[in-house]
Amino acid sequence: MSPGRAQLTWASAEFAADPVAVAEPHRSDQVVFDPDQLGWILLRHDDIDTVLRSDDYRKDPRTASACPYTTKQRAMAGSSLIFMDDPDRKRLRRLITRSFAHRNIERMRPRIQDIATQLLSRIDPAGPFDLVSAYSVPLSVRVIASLIGVETTADQERFVAWSEDLELEYGHDLTPADTLRIRASRAELAFYFLDAIEQRRAEPRDDLITTLVTAHDRDGALTEEELVSTLVTLLVAGNVSTADLVSNAAVALLRHPDQLAMVRSDPGLLPAAIEEVLRWDGPLTIVDRITARPLTLGEVRIPAGSWIWPALASANHDPAVHPQPGEFDIGRTDNHHLSFGAGARLCLGAELARVEAEIAIATLFGFFPGLQLDPDLPPDRHSKPTFHGFSRITCTA
Repeated sequence: MSPGRAQLTWASAEFAADPVAVAEPHRSDQVVFDPDQLGWILLRHDDIDTVLRSDDYRKDPRTASACPYTTKQRAMAGSSLIFMDDPDRKRLRRLITRSFAHRNIERMRPRIQDIATQLLSRIDPAGPFDLVSAYSVPLSVRVIASLIGVETTADQERFVAWSEDLELEYGHDLTPADTLRIRASRAELAFYFLDAIEQRRAEPRDDLITTLVTAHDRDGALTEEELVSTLVTLLVAGNVSTADLVSNAAVALLRHPDQLAMVRSDPGLLPAAIEEVLRWDGPLTIVDRITARPLTLGEVRIPAGSWIWPALASANHDPAVHPQPGEFDIGRTDNHHLSFGAGARLCLGAELARVEAEIAIATLFGFFPGLQLDPDLPPDRHSKPTFHGFSRITCTA
């Protein structure tokens, strides 16, 4: 088989379940063609790092050549920041950067701690419980909702339900009922934000909604559609990957009791532990780009206007950069993982995700020092090909 033509597809249940194992046999090919998605998957750390840091690649699916996935992406793109290219991307990102600045994230620590404590206090330690539905998901949704400006518990719980419905869009084999749920929840969420926008016009607050409303009304820096779309995008993007990070961290430490013991004896190791989780079992497996000009990798020439998918999970397990990549080692040094991307599109919420995961894990094991995975019900992976986490983690306290 010629280089770049190995049979590998990322939009599969197998890749969603174990992207590292699926990609591993193909890494020597450097780049492989995905016959289902009609594009190329990048597998090596250095190639992926170069692409992520370059300005030669776009995100707007309307600029790509036709392929089976394009129609769905075009429908999802709209005015979403995720799919924007410059200069629009820079314009919108600049408006929300302050909310994710270090000072603001540090100011949120007490709020994150309060939410974590509240959620764990509701769990009955007498019986088994699902860590995902009881803790990881509601924690991540309520934190991002607080940052946006949604403070009431009742509204935050509505956000949990809406977010779970919108996440279905990233799964396999959507049913007609799933599609209806997605449309209904997207509409309800949009109407919620439209109402919140009018409230901020009448009574401005110190929150992101007010920031965007002011930018729209005073400066014309974004359209009304972009305003609503940005808020919806932040809810989903700020929830899914962070919830998965918290879940993955809990499972990784529970399955490596020696590493957990190190964290317990020295809490100062927790940030390094979270970084190793991001590398070893990161919440985002693959991202997409569109070539603005031809790209040559090895013997493969990829035409301009083609889909390419940098496989972050593969890069994070590349032995050329990460010695013994299959080992979970919180003492690992020079942990140059790509789980938050790199370059101009580095994840805006990276610091918030790190802080949230550190607080979540410290509080979890402080609350339940005897926490264990249920031996009869192993954790279930969810089936979202680009996200990597669990749909259920049954624990006993």
